[in-house]
Amino acid sequence: MTKALLIRKKKKKLKKKKTAKEKAEKEKAEKEKKDSGKQEYKEVQKTGRSATYALSGTDAFNLEVTSTQADTWLDVKNGKGNAFFSSILKKGETKEFDLTKETEARVNIGYSPGVELKVNGKAVDLPFDSSKQVRQVVTIQYQPAEAQ
Repeated sequence: MTKALLIRKKKKKLKKKKTAKEKAEKEKAEKEKKDSGKQEYKEVQKTGRSATYALSGTDAFNLEVTSTQADTWLDVKNGKGNAFFSSILKKGETKEFDLTKETEARVNIGYSPGVELKVNGKAVDLPFDSSKQVRQVVTIQYQPAEAQ
């Protein structure tokens, strides 16, 4: 094979990969857009430094946590106590979790002033004023739309 032919084959292969990735991203965005119209995220209970929310009206439960100002401790567990992540989240780092198969998730944030939380691509406020309550624990109870 000539060098030119090998280069063309590599370019064609890369183009296919790029197209597949773009298609997957487009499908994900369409699903989030479809779900976001009926998705509800509402407060159930608030005490001390902990709050519980109910997530309903959606077939997906995707959590995204970003540390924007400083390193922070992050602990994400399901309702049975199984850990998905339990470590330092570095400044500028984002962790994504697909919790669709879970009924509950507990998010323990060590330094909340510099944390952004998103559920299914939508930013959600932390339950407490970060300047007054640095450590916060957010429990999200999930009920899939099909189960409602």
